[in-house]
Amino acid sequence: MNIYLIALFLFFSCSQISAQIQFEKGYFINNNRDTIHCFIKNLDWKGNPKSFKYRYSDTSKVKTNSIDSVMEFGILDVVKYQRFNVEIDRSSEQINLLSLDKAPIFEKEKLFLKVLIESHANLYYYESGNLRRFFYSTPQEPIKQLIYKSYRTGNNQIAKNTTFKQQLLKSFQCSSINIDDIKLLDYATKPLISLFIKYNNCENTQINNYFQEKKMKFFFEVKTQIRYSKLSIKDELANLVVNFGNKLTASVGFSSEIVLPFNKDRWSIIVEPSFQYFSSVVKNVNDRSYFRPIDIAVNYKSIEIPIGLKHYFHFNKKSKLFLNALYVLDFQLKSKVDFSYYRPDLIVTSGNNFVLGTGFFYNRYSIEARYHFQRQVLSRYMTWNSKYETISVILGYRLKKS
Repeated sequence: MNIYLIALFLFFSCSQISAQIQFEKGYFINNNRDTIHCFIKNLDWKGNPKSFKYRYSDTSKVKTNSIDSVMEFGILDVVKYQRFNVEIDRSSEQINLLSLDKAPIFEKEKLFLKVLIESHANLYYYESGNLRRFFYSTPQEPIKQLIYKSYRTGNNQIAKNTTFKQQLLKSFQCSSINIDDIKLLDYATKPLISLFIKYNNCENTQINNYFQEKKMKFFFEVKTQIRYSKLSIKDELANLVVNFGNKLTASVGFSSEIVLPFNKDRWSIIVEPSFQYFSSVVKNVNDRSYFRPIDIAVNYKSIEIPIGLKHYFHFNKKSKLFLNALYVLDFQLKSKVDFSYYRPDLIVTSGNNFVLGTGFFYNRYSIEARYHFQRQVLSRYMTWNSKYETISVILGYRLKKS
């Protein structure tokens, strides 16, 4: 279908647009310890990268550097990564995958660790999928992982190995840090950063704090849409085909959007409840199982709840293109197919389907085109099939940001 070609074209076009604005002032240090200033493609990494793209100017060729050739890289005033050969425990924290072994299982790996605190005592972070690990170093101690591990006991209870508290208690000998500060410490970014800042202040050393707290953003939009829909039904047993034609209808709804705190606010989760309807009558239908033409009417109303992902391609702070992919949960409201004579009415059932959309957002306004894949609305009947399709144009107005 043409919708696929349009979406594909927009995706690659938007990728090129997006690429023009992602390079920011940065640097890297190569294996010869040379510092090279450049522009680094800021992907706002959720997990720790193994490589990065850079260029020397706006017009120069884009190149790639990997962990094998770079000791350190960063984007000025934003983020810093340093390469280390460390022992890391990759034991799962998922309940169904917990180990019976309390001790960490270390493996030697070469990693880019994200610098959180740089001072007398340094704090680093590593993330890959659901795995999250913290590392630390001091002038007296080389870099090592702060140990935290969930495991199952012999009687199938879940326990925690919190050796990281003993590690920090041993390393952080400071009058302003008491045992309760560490005893109640969580294995999480903000509590650990607070403790490291407190200790480094105790040592009276300069602190570089690279942590930038990223919060999820919440948006709400009022939406109205014009829908161009068509419905056809078929009785396979009687070979009766009814085409209810194309109908132009309007619907209203709203959108709740959660912008995820990584990749430069380019990904979000959306939920968009709305009301939709389709009504049509076909007269004088020749039904072979009966001796006279009949009239057939359909009245289909439902609440749709599309749930899915949206991806933005930014021009600037106010304007951006977007693509989304949604799965629609459909809840019919006393809908039926009505026959004028002997046939019993058919109850329209809820039918879920997929939707693809693309649109443009400016300031607080949006316009979007969507293609709704076929939906089956007579699924409770063995001999009946149906095809319900929609193309819609949606106008939106963003109310507020939480």
